[in-house]
Amino acid sequence: MEQKATIDDCLNALDAIKQEQKKLEDRLAAMPSDDTVSARLNDLAKKYDDALADIQRKIAGAPAKPEDKTKEHAKMLVAYYRGSEQSQYKDLLTENPSTGVYLPGEVEQGIRDTAGKESAIYRLSNVSKTSRGVYTLRVRTSGTEGGWVAEGGARAATKDPEFVKIDIDQQTMYAMPQVSNEAMGDDDGALLSNVNAAISEALGDVMAEAFVSGKAASNQPVGVLSHTANIITDRKDVKWGKLNALKTGAAGAFAESNPWQTLSRLAVLLQNRYRPNAAWVMNSATYAEIAGWVDGNKRPLIAQPINEEYDGMLFGKKVYIDDFMPSASDAGVFILLGDFKRGYMIKEHDGMTVLRDPYTTKGAVTFYTEARCGADIVDYSAILGVSATA
Repeated sequence: MEQKATIDDCLNALDAIKQEQKKLEDRLAAMPSDDTVSARLNDLAKKYDDALADIQRKIAGAPAKPEDKTKEHAKMLVAYYRGSEQSQYKDLLTENPSTGVYLPGEVEQGIRDTAGKESAIYRLSNVSKTSRGVYTLRVRTSGTEGGWVAEGGARAATKDPEFVKIDIDQQTMYAMPQVSNEAMGDDDGALLSNVNAAISEALGDVMAEAFVSGKAASNQPVGVLSHTANIITDRKDVKWGKLNALKTGAAGAFAESNPWQTLSRLAVLLQNRYRPNAAWVMNSATYAEIAGWVDGNKRPLIAQPINEEYDGMLFGKKVYIDDFMPSASDAGVFILLGDFKRGYMIKEHDGMTVLRDPYTTKGAVTFYTEARCGADIVDYSAILGVSATA
């Protein structure tokens, strides 16, 4: 009965729109140059189409089309950035007394996406949202065993799978980008773009560095390279809780003879299940060195990319440059290869706040920004490394 009443109300509204539309059509015929009537008629036609589509969704049992508040959010956010009265933005922006206002969801996601472009690991990894302070998951470290048996033969008990608990703590990152008073006088679109870009750039560097080398003891997400390296020569040497890596055979450098062999061996050591989505991550200096190598047919070892998503192809896997990765001269793990979607998890906490501070720095407005996220390796077989050790 409730659904029928709702549909009847919509139909009555449609009739009213059609009647007004007819009146305006008659006026338009009498006043062909009346642009105001024409614009009003077009507006009514759009309302009619939207209302009809809404009725069709209700009849089909689908939810009504959500109201798009993107433009309203942008307008309110600019009002806050300019220091306008609270009444101009309080209806759409939730205020936090200690940290400013919570950014609208679409603005927050846009800033995170832009910041994420600074980090290859972020782009490649399993990134999702959470509202928990600590995200806990249980990861299987060994599977259920099986075997073969003759018909009617005795079935021996198989080993149960083993699990470990991983806690991904949400850590707080902040940035304090500044916008000059002159730039604060720009038009709304330019101001919104400038402030959000400044926030994205600042947070991007913080995130990118943490996902490579962050340490929980320093109140950072756990970076891939923060785990102790375990030098391996075969798959059986891979250990849980360690960053498993092949050594180059030379301290702080690639081996002088056939340096590419370490990379080709690493590609083979990665288990089959991780190979389809595997990618290389290294810094620009390492990339440049490998790009100078050629195979037996004098062809460059790194093939050029076909688009801007990645930086090249090496042994059939995409290469991504991340300049927060160390160099070989640092004598540690400096190249990664793996399926980061399965191997590294990033959990972003809902809610990014911005506090406008026009007082601390003369001639500029500081936008104190806070966000929270956590990360850690969740599958130590999915990501392998190359260590510049003898």
